[in-house]
Amino acid sequence: GDSVADGYWGHIKDNANFHIKLEGSEQSFYRTGDLGFLYEGNLYITGRRKEMLIVNGHNIYPSDLQLLLQQKLPFLSSTAIGFFSYHNDTKEQIIAVLESSAEEDFQKRVKQINALVSDRFGFSFYDIIFVPHRSLPRTDNSKLQMGKTKKMYLENRLQILYSSQAYRTGASGDNNLIDKSLEVADEILLQVKSVFEKVLNIEHYSLTDSFLELGGDSLMGFELVNKMEQKFQIKLDLRELLLDSSVTGVANYIRRVLSGAKGTDRKTNLAKECRLEDDIRLEGAYEHSMADCRKILLTGATGFLGAYLIRAILHKFPKNGLELYCLVRADSEAAALDRLVRNMEHYECWDERYRPYLHPVVGDLSASHLGLSEENWNHLADNIEVIYHNGALLNFVFPYEFLKETNVNGTVETLRLACAGKPKYYHYVSSYSVYDTPNNKGKRVSENDLLTTSRGFSLAYSETKWVSEKLVGIARERGLQAVIYRPGDITGAASGIWDMDDMISRMVVGMIQMKAIPRTSYCVHMTPVDYVADALVYISRKPEALGKAFNLVNPKSLPLKTLVSYIRGCGYPIRYISFPVWRKRLKQSDASENALALLECLFEAGTEANPGVLRHFIGKDTIYGTTNTDLLLNHSGISCPPITQKRIAAYLKYFKKLGCIS
Repeated sequence: GDSVADGYWGHIKDNANFHIKLEGSEQSFYRTGDLGFLYEGNLYITGRRKEMLIVNGHNIYPSDLQLLLQQKLPFLSSTAIGFFSYHNDTKEQIIAVLESSAEEDFQKRVKQINALVSDRFGFSFYDIIFVPHRSLPRTDNSKLQMGKTKKMYLENRLQILYSSQAYRTGASGDNNLIDKSLEVADEILLQVKSVFEKVLNIEHYSLTDSFLELGGDSLMGFELVNKMEQKFQIKLDLRELLLDSSVTGVANYIRRVLSGAKGTDRKTNLAKECRLEDDIRLEGAYEHSMADCRKILLTGATGFLGAYLIRAILHKFPKNGLELYCLVRADSEAAALDRLVRNMEHYECWDERYRPYLHPVVGDLSASHLGLSEENWNHLADNIEVIYHNGALLNFVFPYEFLKETNVNGTVETLRLACAGKPKYYHYVSSYSVYDTPNNKGKRVSENDLLTTSRGFSLAYSETKWVSEKLVGIARERGLQAVIYRPGDITGAASGIWDMDDMISRMVVGMIQMKAIPRTSYCVHMTPVDYVADALVYISRKPEALGKAFNLVNPKSLPLKTLVSYIRGCGYPIRYISFPVWRKRLKQSDASENALALLECLFEAGTEANPGVLRHFIGKDTIYGTTNTDLLLNHSGISCPPITQKRIAAYLKYFKKLGCIS
């Protein structure tokens, strides 16, 4: 309006921000660069757009990092923490800066911080800096000025008590840090150490520090494996390497491979993981039928499926008395609500009419009692009537131990909540990958199968889902009314918007980037996200569903050759090549050249501990029965749409918009 100036003196390029037009208004607006949202007539500012961190193509909010560290590491609860990024010669580097006393055990704290962040967000800080209390630049209202902090860091003007990067590279000049002499001076250990130092650009460290603790991330792990393979002329599996990713652990792994041993003896006994504490059991009787429930808790609400589950719940449940509580990692309820809204806006399923029904709950799946205060835990225990547990960490490479904290322990804590206070109905979102064991290959599997086999899963993610289903089964035996849902490969809705973190989207983009694919009988089970959400919520309100499992899998699987023909029809040339040639090309690609390169290790022949997905490309495909699903969806008007060339074209248009393909 009239209060907006024409710009800064001198006609600089930033003056364009003074002349922003909004739909429905003739006036000019000023773009401030703030992030925020409107709630009940109030404007909440959540941060600055320029302070957003971008790691391996993903947006990470500094507030999420701060909340994680302060919740998980009590010694940081009242610490001033800030984050910024800068681009060095190779990539965008993320820096953490903390105010501290000089007596702090810096090395211990750096390990704790990097281990926590790498487990949750898949990266480690390039540098963690400790500075004296009240030494960082602040605004008049005591807010940290990260722009000035970054400038001071780059100009070496910060009063640094400790820098993890200077420590690793030896730039601190302290000769009393860590003795660089090797405890065991053998050639393999020396070679592994040299690769670590080259990839991580470090010198001073312990041989037992893990790769992630030393600042590694997924992309650097890919580089580490490639360099190790070139040096030793062997094939390595990133998943095996991550089981003990210290210099000593990697050297031991390479010795086993060189000696001809297959895999590792560190395979988790999944059957022993299926134990639920005795106090997690139902006390009392249910007060409402499933159809009458109105107080709902949803986990995983800020994910791909989570956005559509919110929409489906708010569409299919009667509005009278409806309250949808969503567990979200954030530093406040306002910030949590902002995450929910922005996530749904991204997937184009937000409606402002949803806002009155949403109740964000600040918490953490991986924490005891979901990271809730005793007051909040008791409030949910006494008021929630039904839980939809959808939250999980999806990673195709990390081993079971890395995923357990969120995926398995999160299930335990939601089961604990379901049994505490008022008895609650429990809906667990599993995965059709629980069938992914060799004994099911090429067979027709039923929703009622007992799933007794726990050996031979291709992915640790599938192992966490199998264990979680067993835990839900134990809770059922103790009186909990529960339902299990197993979605197929969740793909985008008709709009084309799709999450680029799954295997199928990476495969589609990867074949376009390479312009080639191996000939195979493999079928993909592409199941649109809106169908999964609508079917799940509809079934969840049927009393006949209790005690059953439902395969939410597209009944019309798509042969890979048909998918290739659809992609060709959209103007992308793809030719068939032999599997060995394709795998060799994939091996030679880096992550910027091929979206599937990071998962290359999955296409090796594999071991008993880490079989990989190669067997899916050979022989007959598994057929997934949907009898229970079909029966309850009969006459509902909900059916899984077939994957057509039109839908594939919409997906490719979205991938092009993201810059994944040209």
